[in-house]
Amino acid sequence: MMSNPLEYEDRQLTCGDCGEGYVWSAKDQEFYKSKDYEQPKRCPPCRQAKKQARERSGQDRAGNR
Repeated sequence: MMSNPLEYEDRQLTCGDCGEGYVWSAKDQEFYKSKDYEQPKRCPPCRQAKKQARERSGQDRAGNR
């Protein structure tokens, strides 16, 4: 069952990595809820950097076999 998007409002959050404020949109909140994800702890740029670091780390391990 889809949630009513009117239940959500944009929220101001603070990134746990860089400390910058960012907006967690109502649309993103609805998406996170639909996937049963928790509230993000990082801003989008820090999440992307973390993802890229994980991918590089995985490639390094795969190349060292």
